[in-house]
Parts: sequence; C-alpha cells; structure tokens
Amino acid sequence: MGFSNLISQIVRADSSNYTHNRGGYKICKFTPHHMSGKLTGAQCARIFRNPSRNASANYCIGYDGEIVGCVDEEYRAWTSSSRSNDFQAITVEVSNNGGAPNWTISDASWNALVKLAVDVCKRYGFRLVYNGKPSGSLTRHNMFANTDCPGPYLQGRFEELVRVVNAKLDGEPVPEPLPGNIDTNYTVKVTTDCLRIRKGPGTNFGIAGKITDHGTYTIVKESNGPGATLWGKLKSGAGWISLDYTNKNPGSSSGGYVQTYRLGLYVVNTPSGLNVRRGPGTKYERIKTYRNGTRFDTYEISGDWARTPSGWVNLKYCSLVRAY
Repeated sequence: MGFSNLISQIVRADSSNYTHNRGGYKICKFTPHHMSGKLTGAQCARIFRNPSRNASANYCIGYDGEIVGCVDEEYRAWTSSSRSNDFQAITVEVSNNGGAPNWTISDASWNALVKLAVDVCKRYGFRLVYNGKPSGSLTRHNMFANTDCPGPYLQGRFEELVRVVNAKLDGEPVPEPLPGNIDTNYTVKVTTDCLRIRKGPGTNFGIAGKITDHGTYTIVKESNGPGATLWGKLKSGAGWISLDYTNKNPGSSSGGYVQTYRLGLYVVNTPSGLNVRRGPGTKYERIKTYRNGTRFDTYEISGDWARTPSGWVNLKYCSLVRAY
C-alpha cells in the first residue's frame, strides 16, 4: 500500500513509534488531527523520528498544503489514543495557521485534507460518515481522550468535510470555498433583535459582544465559516457577525436594502412547494416542483435565484441549513 500518490515526500517515523501491522482490521475510517502549531509537513513528520515520542501519524499536512508520508498505510500509526480507531483509520496531522483558542488552519491545508480524504475513500471503498461517535467513519481524537484536538475550528468543519468529500466521490460539482478575509467595504442593516459578535468568522469562535439596536454597520472583510452563509468583519474592530441576519445596502442608486445569498444547503419552507425552472427567472420553463421540506445543494447564485441539481429555484422561499 505505501502512501497516497498525493504526497510530495516521505519522512518516516521511527520504527518504535507505530505498530507494524493493522491487527487484521480493514481501513474504513479517516481521522484528522491538528498539530497545535504552524509547521510544514516535513517538520511535523520529523517530530515522530524521536524514538521516545510514542506517537505518529500516517500523514502530515503543512500550513502550505504539502502532504508528507510518515507511517505507511499498511501500518497502524499511534495518533488517536485508541487502538481500535487507529487500526482502522488513516490518521492525518494538519498544521495550524493560528493559535489558541481556535486553532485555525489555512485554506491550503484544508484543500489538501479534502484531496487526501477523497483519495483514501476511493482506494478503500468507503464514504465519510460523521455522527459525532466513534462508530462513524470520520472520527476525532477527542472522542477517545481528554484533548482539544482537532481544535474548535477544524472540528467545526467536519460536517462540511463530509459533504464536500462525498460530493466529489459522487462526481458532483462542488463550489470552491470563498477564501478567508476578502477585503470589501459596504454597510449592512441588522435585522434581528440580538446579533452576536464573534472573535472570528464562525460559531466556533468565542463571543465578543452583541448588537441589539437594529443599526447600520460597515463591513470591511468577508469570509466563509461555520454557522452562517457568510461572515462579515466590523469596521469598528469589535469582531465578526453573521450576514444572514442583515440586509446589505447596495447604494443610493437602488434605494433601500436587499438580501444577499451565498452557496449552501437550503430547505424549501413554503407549504405550496417551490417551482424548479430551467434558468434563473420565472420566464424559464418549469421542470418540476420541490415539495415543502425538500433539501438541496446550490452551485451558482444569480440574484435571488440559485442553480440546484434539478434546475433553478428562487431562494426567497427557502431557508439556509448550512453554508458551504
């Protein structure tokens, strides 16, 4: 078996830091960890060359997205504080690009993790299933030990990892994630009675405050993150807010505020159902109807309209379930 073809180099762990078999188990799990530091893949792998380390991983992904082979796949790495899990899992250490308490990872590391997960699932014939329990095929270190690993940021994206990896396994189009911290400058009006301000772009970040005045605020950066379609950074520096609970000011030429939409998983919330059309508008032919409660992925946004696997729908009659 050796290693995935995705690796750029091999930096093997000391032979005393892993088990030289898989105890008769089949590989059917995938377990991402975080490094608790900003390292290249090779730097991380070299840590496991210390014969007294008593730890290792099958792969190490650096902050730049480089994938390094550390323990051959036919062997059980010592990674997850669980013999049973490690016998069945391909384990991966992923570099952070930010420290405590959120332990964020870079877009390059995330994209490499997705590619590696797809490759592993294809070669061993399983899909990612995340149920928050050791019985799933996507597991976490903190299921088996009192540890922060894989960190709140990476753990907060486990459901997204399942969706993206399984979509790629099915050959479905998967929208590329919006890179973090895109510079922008516009105002929004808050539409909810209480909007939490987060320390970063996602519900996995701590709460920095709240907005209760339905006021107008300037957004200077945009980013994807768990828990919202899109996050916006406040010009005041107070933190980040979910833009799902705001209306964007398009400028004086259009007058007033308009809702903006982002790619994600939506659900139909109109009792009469929702028409699916061949294009983004009512002038296009109706193909079918989504019943109330139907969930669907979106691959392209045009105003209030989104392209789904069956055609185009108007998102005014839908609710966001999960952002990409």
